[in-house]
Amino acid sequence: MNPLDNEIMDAAIERFLDLSAGEDLEKVSKGGEYKAGYKAGALRTPTGAEIEAMARILWPAFKPDYEPDWDDSQACVIKDELRDLIRDAITAARHALTQPYEKQDEQ
Repeated sequence: MNPLDNEIMDAAIERFLDLSAGEDLEKVSKGGEYKAGYKAGALRTPTGAEIEAMARILWPAFKPDYEPDWDDSQACVIKDELRDLIRDAITAARHALTQPYEKQDEQ
């Protein structure tokens, strides 16, 4: 991670923790732990369990009308496409957490 990424990450965490101006993240109780956890969470790939849970929730909105519930459906191709879509969406959302807010506003 380059220095700019660290500054962006620090700014995002400070906003999340609602630190007052000039308050140092590292001096706040557990600030370093929050920072490490935020970075780890924002940069990791989604787990199979996360993807599967979201797929089950979104299945009614994506399945064809003739398809049964998730557990009873044999629509493997549709399920795989939904899992891929969810994986991409989670990855994009986490990536957005590491970007400057100015760039997000431009999109």
